[in-house]
Amino acid sequence: MCICLCFDVSKSELKKAIREGHDSIEKLSEHIQVGSHCGGCIGHVEEILEKKNRSFLWPLQTMQSAPGDVEKSPINE
Repeated sequence: MCICLCFDVSKSELKKAIREGHDSIEKLSEHIQVGSHCGGCIGHVEEILEKKNRSFLWPLQTMQSAPGDVEKSPINE
C-alpha cells in the first residue's frame, strides 16, 4: 500500500523507518521525504505513529492498573 504518492513511500517502508527510530513527522520527512511535498499523506502517517505509540504504551497502562480493574484495560475500549 502506498502512503505517500509524491515520493512512492509504502506502508511497510514507513513502518520500517518508524522502527528505526524516525518517530515523528519531521524525522520521517527528513529520512524518507514522506509528508514533505503536498502533505496529503500526513494524516495517514500520524495515524500509524499514533497506533505505534498506543501499542508501545499498552503494557505500561496494563501494569499501572489495579488487579481486577477491567475498565482501564485497552482490550475493553
